[in-house]
Amino acid sequence: MTTSTPLPMCRAATPFAVIDARSHLSTCAGDTTSVAADLRALDVAWAGPAAQAYGDAITDACSLLDVVPPAVEDALRLLDAFSVQAEEDATAQALAQAATGLGS
Repeated sequence: MTTSTPLPMCRAATPFAVIDARSHLSTCAGDTTSVAADLRALDVAWAGPAAQAYGDAITDACSLLDVVPPAVEDALRLLDAFSVQAEEDATAQALAQAATGLGS
């Protein structure tokens, strides 16, 4: 399995990238090359402590899609999990920033 190096980007943008990829997966499930490319694009959109695990899971999803087209449903489940985690991370970050602002 190969892993990529994520580019430093805002994690808050990740849920939107996940939604875009899910939409694309839903509309072109038969085009596994395009779907895998979208998942790899998501890989570089993620930054922070979870980057390695996220990249590994995306790579796994890509390998599933390259071999078994019906695995698109598995990829959607993976992306759902990442979307939930990204939203939780963004909420925690916003709460931490608000708490810091109150303390000053």
